[in-house]
Amino acid sequence: MKFKNSAVLLSVMFVITMLGITLAMSSNTELGPSYLASLIVHPELLVISVIIVLGQTLTDGIVGYTSLAATDRQHIPKRAIIAITLLSNTAGISMPGPAKTPARVYLQNKLVNIPYNVSILGLTIETIFAYAVLLPTTILTTLIWLPKHIETDWSKISVHWWLIALACILTIILIVLILVKKMNIKTKIHALGTFFRSNSAYPTVWKNILYTLVFTIVIYALGVLRLASVSEALGGDLSFGLYTSIFMLSRIAGIASMMPMGLGARDASLVGLFVFVDIPLDLSIAIAAIERLLLIAPHFLTGPIAIKYLKNYKPSKKVT
Repeated sequence: MKFKNSAVLLSVMFVITMLGITLAMSSNTELGPSYLASLIVHPELLVISVIIVLGQTLTDGIVGYTSLAATDRQHIPKRAIIAITLLSNTAGISMPGPAKTPARVYLQNKLVNIPYNVSILGLTIETIFAYAVLLPTTILTTLIWLPKHIETDWSKISVHWWLIALACILTIILIVLILVKKMNIKTKIHALGTFFRSNSAYPTVWKNILYTLVFTIVIYALGVLRLASVSEALGGDLSFGLYTSIFMLSRIAGIASMMPMGLGARDASLVGLFVFVDIPLDLSIAIAAIERLLLIAPHFLTGPIAIKYLKNYKPSKKVT
């Protein structure tokens, strides 16, 4: 399939997805624009959240480049890789599962002549750092800030609820084990270790690895700031640590759901977590709704720009 046809298909799917979400929200009085507008206390914070999400989106594109540059291949075009990352992220909001990964690998090969194994290595580096930041931060912030809101007498919880919780934990462990086997994660980690050992003397590799780590932290920090800005704009008042815990937990729920951008699971977990920390239900729903719009809206801008740039792009040299 030619790139022009692929771009048209991605654009059509993106527009259909956006129309569906918009119609669903406008048809529900509890999520409609007039209802959301009535809850806004500090509109200037919503403007700040829009700026933050644009910065977050562009930083995501930069991470796409730095993780690929960390493979120590020559002639990797910075702007083209950033554009491909942004375009593949657009694909990720309109397709179930991790659609942006195969889209990115395919486009990098067809448009920039990057071998599939190099793209996969770059994505592996990016994914490792993403989870290296996500998981420890989630655990630490949850253990430090969430327990303050737990006043449950655990001795009064019936046995069947403990069994349900145990079943959920075992199910999560099983899913992780299946993913490890299906995705050949052990093989990828072994290949990554071999790569690092063979390139340990090259400062360029470690420089781009450091950039990938730093920009990954920036992406998560901007996400927390965005969530805090939306919540504060609607009158919420929580600590930054609590916002961090809520953001990270909802992100994990979205990833586990395998839906486009965690649609449904991330939103429900946001509402549940905000209610859990004593934010009113209507306010929690409004925060989740605006967060969803902010997650999708930037792709109206970055997607078309990336398509326009890549349609006119011609690789000058083959990646080696």
